[in-house]
Amino acid sequence: MTLFICEGKRKMQLSEAGKIYYDIFERFQNELRDAKRLQRTRQKTLHFDYNIGWNISTFLPDIITQCRKKDSDLYISIECMEFSDPVDAIVKHRLDAILTLANYPQHHSTIRQEKVTSIRRVIIYSEILIPPHYVHGLEDFRDFEFFVISDDRIQQFRTEIENYCKTYHFVPRLRMLTNMETVIANVENGQGVSILDEWGKNMEGKGIHYVELNSNHDICIAWNSQAQTELSAIQILKEEFIQYFETHVIV
Repeated sequence: MTLFICEGKRKMQLSEAGKIYYDIFERFQNELRDAKRLQRTRQKTLHFDYNIGWNISTFLPDIITQCRKKDSDLYISIECMEFSDPVDAIVKHRLDAILTLANYPQHHSTIRQEKVTSIRRVIIYSEILIPPHYVHGLEDFRDFEFFVISDDRIQQFRTEIENYCKTYHFVPRLRMLTNMETVIANVENGQGVSILDEWGKNMEGKGIHYVELNSNHDICIAWNSQAQTELSAIQILKEEFIQYFETHVIV
């Protein structure tokens, strides 16, 4: 089949068959362009964040995969914000959902939350501060400062630390610091200790150690009830988190 007709050395034009094939190709290109435009229109982007300092890469990819199986048009964009920013971002519709400490977002009327799991608390410290073989429990840290993030919205957590330490017959000396990076830097340099949770215990290293405590953090999914993203997408994410934690032991 001849698609081109040569007229002289430099002139070429389509044959009748070539014109037919070109028309088919052009229609295909147009339909492909329309299909891609439709796909972009249908795709739902859910902006998701979780507490800074957490390492949840052992299970978050599996949860995202399961969400995509339920809705192939759902794209989950993982964001990273400071500890105090995600709640405000949800209120202002910059984020659609966050994984965070239960009751942390409770001061906003439009935010809803649902518990998805509980995780063990740990106390982290540096061997510069105290050699690990001297550590047997929480009471061994009674003489050191306890670092926490300075945020009025986690006052309940600070109160829980004080009450928990009282069961070991001491009142902790709490020092408020601006953000998680500052907390970790002070712990690394032997200036004190901090009570975090097991999702952050990957920070062990560089002389950092941890001790598990007989205390848990409740973890929730929080979202804006007036979310601009379809609430069905948030519902899928929430259900997959709950289902995952019901069937897996997180370590």
